[in-house]
This record gives sequence, C-alpha cells and structure tokens, in this order.
Amino acid sequence: MESPWLHRFALLLALCTLVLVIDGGGVATVNAGLPPSSAGQSATAPPPPGVSALFSEQGHRMAGIVVGILALGLAIWLSAAAKRRWLANLGWVTLAVAVVQGLLGGMSGPTGSQGMSVAHACVAPLFLSLVAAMAVFTSPAWQKGPELGFDQGWPSLRSLAIFAPLLVLMQIMLGAAFRHKFMGVIPHIGFALLVALVIIIVATFVTQQFPAHSSLAPSAKVLLGITIVQVMLGMGALWARMQSVITAPALLTATVAHVTVGALTFASSIVLAIQIRRNVQKRPEEEEEVAPAV
Repeated sequence: MESPWLHRFALLLALCTLVLVIDGGGVATVNAGLPPSSAGQSATAPPPPGVSALFSEQGHRMAGIVVGILALGLAIWLSAAAKRRWLANLGWVTLAVAVVQGLLGGMSGPTGSQGMSVAHACVAPLFLSLVAAMAVFTSPAWQKGPELGFDQGWPSLRSLAIFAPLLVLMQIMLGAAFRHKFMGVIPHIGFALLVALVIIIVATFVTQQFPAHSSLAPSAKVLLGITIVQVMLGMGALWARMQSVITAPALLTATVAHVTVGALTFASSIVLAIQIRRNVQKRPEEEEEVAPAV
C-alpha cells in the first residue's frame, strides 16, 4: 500500500486548487464587468478598491504558480512511489493540464481574448476534477479494492456515469459564455433544468440500488447535495444581476459562489462516475449478449 502522505498531499493540492478556483471566479467576474448598481455604476466601470485588492490578476497568477508547483511535486512523487503506473502517468497528465490552464490564463484577462477567458474558465473545473480523482485514487479506501455489485436499472448506471459529467461540463461552458458576454443567460438557465434532472436520476438510482455501499452511496449524496446548493446559488446570482440596488460586493459574492460550486458539481460528478465504473458491473444478461459465440 502506498504512503498515506501521498493521499494527504493530493488532498492539499485539491484544497489549494479549490481556493484558486474561488479566486479565479472573482477575477473573471471583475474583469467581465459588474452590472449597474444603485450608485449609477456602469457595466464597465472599475470595481470598488476593496474588490480590486481582493481579486487581482497578479495575486491570481501567484496562486496559480503555487498550485502548479504542487502539481509538479505530486507528479514527481507518483512517478517515484506509486506502484500503479497508470496513476503516475495521470499525475503527469494533471500537470500538463495545469500548464495549459496557466497559458490560457496568460492569454485572457482584461486585455486578452474573450475566447481564451471562456476556455480558461472551462479548464479550471477539469483540473479540479483531475486533482479530486487523484485524491480518490490515492485514498486507503481505493487501495482496499472495489465492492462489486450489478447494475439493476434502466438506463444503466454505467452509461449515466459518463453522461452526467458531460452535461455538467456543457453547463459550465454555457455559464462561462454568459459571464463573458458571448451569449444570453437563457441557454444556461434552460440547460440547468436538464442537468439537474439527470443528476437527480443518477443519485436516486445509486441510493436505491446501493444504499449501504461505502463509496457509491456517499458519493451520490454529496453530488445531489452540491447540485441543490448550486441551483439555489444560480437563482440567487440571477436575481442579484437583475436588481438595480444590489451592491457590487454582494453581486460578486453570489457569482463567485455559483462558479465555485459549479466546479465542485463537476468534480463530484467525476468522482461518482469513477466509483460507478469501478464498483458497478454490467448485468449478467448484458455480458451474455456481448460474449462471443463458441
């Protein structure tokens, strides 16, 4: 069994990445411009000094460098100590995504391309999900082996495990496009209903079929809880943008919270997908159908 400190280091990287996502959401919101307030502020007016000091481009870049160094450290540690070569390779993939994210960040910002800003906002949850997966893969529970069970419902959990994260990622892309003024908010709101419905179905299937499973049931409940919070935050952020008397810090808080929990939703959907693909087997009749004839 690999060192428990490797798992703790992966958790540290995940925590630092989450902080970076929070900071990035604030910087992106400030750069995109705040809607008019009761003080008559225009959508392109500079944010209040306190907001600028809290969410600055320079501070975000420094935080990104720290996370990048931690990702490099994890990749090196995995290459030296991990007994599973695929896990060591995944460490280097995670580092590569961190580098790509840093490059996208350098090409975005207030003077950069809006397209790069959208891409930067979409890669951030991907990186957080990879780090979360690394924390799962290095955990003692994962190294004990799977608790196998059969897929009993329709549509199959194994299919939904792939479908749900893809929908969440598309929703994140629509949200990023709205924040950076590539499109209106209607597609983001409409698609949110579909994403929430699919997540509810997946979580319900898991909790009904595997209510006592040590990995599946908790992962499904966490994803469902985060999704409920995200829907409420989305409604709150939309309401804040529609108000003419809302203050800039309040609007910024609502938007950053929505962006952050959106990234957590994607990461949680990835973790649940990993657990489903590992612990849930195909139904016996499905395996017989695909078995080659003798």
